[in-house]
Amino acid sequence: MINITVKGLDESIKMAQAFPEACGSIMGSTLMAGGRFLMDAATRDVPVRTGFLRSTLYVTTYPGGVAGIEAGATAPYAGFVHDGTSRMRARPFIGRNLPATAAEVERRFDAAILAWIRSQI
Repeated sequence: MINITVKGLDESIKMAQAFPEACGSIMGSTLMAGGRFLMDAATRDVPVRTGFLRSTLYVTTYPGGVAGIEAGATAPYAGFVHDGTSRMRARPFIGRNLPATAAEVERRFDAAILAWIRSQI
């Protein structure tokens, strides 16, 4: 008869059970950091004449545990500036920063998950 003893199995089970909650917490903080990253870039890139459009930029996370952020501007003409019109070229101050923001969120999330796993070992 062969007996196999696994050391640390109880600790591994506890870590696996704690992982989903840790991921949710890490995702929330990572998304907020990504939102700040996006707003910094949008604030830098938004065309400014009076400053009103810049003052209406916002970012928020989705409620209820849904992973995502929403970013935009509430100025009535924000869409026309961002997307352009038949008489005015588009000046995308949010859309052009989305790929870099997604990469930054992924980088931060990966680093945070790795740090959490290392802290559990």
